[in-house]
Amino acid sequence: MVPWSPQQKRAFVEDQFRLQHLHFTRQFAGADFWVIERARPRAESRPIGRLYLDRSTALWRLIDIGLTGSARAHGLGRALIEWMQQGAVTAKASGIALHVACNNPMARMLYLRLGFDVDAPPSATHQSMLWRAPPLS
Repeated sequence: MVPWSPQQKRAFVEDQFRLQHLHFTRQFAGADFWVIERARPRAESRPIGRLYLDRSTALWRLIDIGLTGSARAHGLGRALIEWMQQGAVTAKASGIALHVACNNPMARMLYLRLGFDVDAPPSATHQSMLWRAPPLS
């Protein structure tokens, strides 16, 4: 949408990632950062997403999850969230908190289907949601 060269566009995206990553790692010093790759032979692997998850407190925080367009709508997001939920139960965490962009209804619906509840009135841009871990029996 902008009249930039491919090199300028790539530099812009890389700079945005660098700044966002710096913000996340400073704001959530105990968070984990994972690059999500499609399962293939190592030489053929390529990134298809990223995940920031802070497991350093009793209430885990899903900071950011993103998948490339081609990786969406195949159940991977659901599998990752269910993996986090199972991990929270195993670790005896109280739950998982997140903020979902108000302009991302597909993600919001996924979170609702996976047991997240609206936690507070939305801001101008994001909705706070919370999944409460069931007690271990």
